[in-house]
Amino acid sequence: MIVDKLCNLELYSSVVPEFTAVADFLRNNDIASFEEGSYEIVPGVKLNISEYEPYAIGDKWEVHRRYADLQMVLCGDEKMDCKSTLECVGGEYNEEDDYMFMDSDSEDITNIYMTPGHFAYFAPHDAHRPGLKWTGAKVKKAVVKIPYNK
Repeated sequence: MIVDKLCNLELYSSVVPEFTAVADFLRNNDIASFEEGSYEIVPGVKLNISEYEPYAIGDKWEVHRRYADLQMVLCGDEKMDCKSTLECVGGEYNEEDDYMFMDSDSEDITNIYMTPGHFAYFAPHDAHRPGLKWTGAKVKKAVVKIPYNK
């Protein structure tokens, strides 16, 4: 997991080389004005825009195998939780859509409070619960799906 201000995204390109192309795309596009949907940043790297009401509480942990998530709140705010997949159990992997929902009894949770201008990067070893209600009622969000080949 990496959490920082969006203006620092490119500083992490030695860890995630795709951050250079993503940062360039963000500089050249007002993604907050994009309609809900999916957009290609570069081949293999996809941007998904969605709008929703945050959940009051989360119970399942989201996990991916082939892609990492770079999540950015564009409008509104939300809470995200994160923990190691080593603390999660169960779940059935959906190969086509690259996700699995898992359970955890561990109280070891990292809470992230997201507002516009920040990002959270979740690698496949980072179980996460995004979309949780913090203070706002509606969220517009960008999630960049980055192939994970580590």
